[in-house]
Amino acid sequence: GFSAGGRTPSVTSAIHKWAFAGSGVSSSSAGSLSYSRRGCCGVSNAGDQYAYSMGGYTGVTVSGTMDVYNMTNTSGSFDTASLSSNRYGSGGSESSTRGYISGGGPTTTVDKIVFASFTTGVAERALGLSTGETQATNSTTHSYTMGGQVGSLGSTAYDAIQKFSFADELDSTKTGVLTRGRRYASTFHSRDYAYICGGGESPVGADSEKMAFASDTDTANIGVLTLARNDCAGHQSLTLEI
Repeated sequence: GFSAGGRTPSVTSAIHKWAFAGSGVSSSSAGSLSYSRRGCCGVSNAGDQYAYSMGGYTGVTVSGTMDVYNMTNTSGSFDTASLSSNRYGSGGSESSTRGYISGGGPTTTVDKIVFASFTTGVAERALGLSTGETQATNSTTHSYTMGGQVGSLGSTAYDAIQKFSFADELDSTKTGVLTRGRRYASTFHSRDYAYICGGGESPVGADSEKMAFASDTDTANIGVLTLARNDCAGHQSLTLEI
């Protein structure tokens, strides 16, 4: 697993990694981003071992930069490109050949990355609703943007699930709702389910919920985290047997 950027409490450029194997949770350094920022959106292409951190907030300005780094040599960012617009708090998802950065800032725009060329800046489609501080995950065929907030910082958290297909370039549509409004939450997926955990509202939540890709509608509560938290990150291993 990898995490990039963040606030510790000052904004950092650090990239950290940890092993899925074993029971330990300690991390080690894996280089750094091209510059410090928090609120980045991340996607990865496990087939060729590259990861992408996009957008974010430096503490002064909103970023429009995409950093690329190699997960095998972990020497830090080696290439950069520009998004179609500056943004932070976006949702990231990926197909086998492309990555997507959805919303953030907030904006409705969805940018795509062609993994084979490391390029971005292409505004391919739009969300149905302008969504900031959001989170996203995916099945093998669709991207799901879950929750977020509509409007400026401090706006009410939203409960919508918006999806788009990897097979076309059509805008996203609302397919269901979460059990409550969530922003700053974490998302991940198995073969059959999307999961969303934690997230900030009043109060910050510890609850987790899942959505079956087969039914593609509302989510259901499945348990709680050990602690209530927001601004958290989600990951899954390559086996996806959850």
